[in-house]
Parts: sequence; structure tokens; C-alpha cells
Amino acid sequence: MEQTRDRQLAAAPGTTALRVTRVLSAIMAALVLVQGASAGTYLEGVSGALAVHSLVAMPTLAVLSIAVAVFAIRAARAKRWVLGVAVLAFLGVNLQIAMGYARFLQIHIPLGIALFGTYLSMALLAKSPKQK
Repeated sequence: MEQTRDRQLAAAPGTTALRVTRVLSAIMAALVLVQGASAGTYLEGVSGALAVHSLVAMPTLAVLSIAVAVFAIRAARAKRWVLGVAVLAFLGVNLQIAMGYARFLQIHIPLGIALFGTYLSMALLAKSPKQK
């Protein structure tokens, strides 16, 4: 009987997408952390650190934020809140990139911290119904 319940939960709508969303969110959180480290390295005067910061931001974080939001569409069948958070995070990443290139650091830095917390929270909290 317990095996039947486990199979039903494993096959619950959106659980695979939810797992992918969690993994991608963890990767996003790690990359946002790299962003902070590369920015700090740049402020220490290390040449090339700003290039790393820009490279991680523009193609990598921008594309992965889209991927998280796309998977969150299916994952919302298992956890509804995931879609809203993923869309807000996607918008935040794009605002973050714009503020960085515009050098509005008073928005760019706190928003980066908020994005780290958002993606880390999604990675930790978006568990499928069978996970405790």
C-alpha cells in the first residue's frame, strides 16, 4: 500500500518540473554568489574580475532565469507559489542586469542580495509533496 502511495506521489503532476526548478534555482543561487565574489574581487583591483561578472550576468543568469520560469510553469501544478516567485525573480534578474550596466549600484547591490535569497529559498522550499 505504501508503494502505491509513493508511486502516486512520484507521478503527481508537476513533480519532475518541480525538481528541475529546484536544481536550477540552486545553480542560480550559486551563480549569484559568484557575482558577489567577482564584484568584490573587482573592487580589490583584480584585473578581469569585472569581465567575469558581466559574463556570468548577461548570458548565463539571464538564460537560466528564463529556464527557471519555464519549468516553474509546469511545477506550479505541484506548488502554485513557485510560478509567482520564479516570474518575480526573472524580472528581478533583468532589472539587476540593467541596473548593473547603468551603474545604479544603490539598487544593483541590494537586489543581488535579494535574488540570492530568492533563488536559495526556492531551491530549499520547493519540495515535491512526497519530500519531507
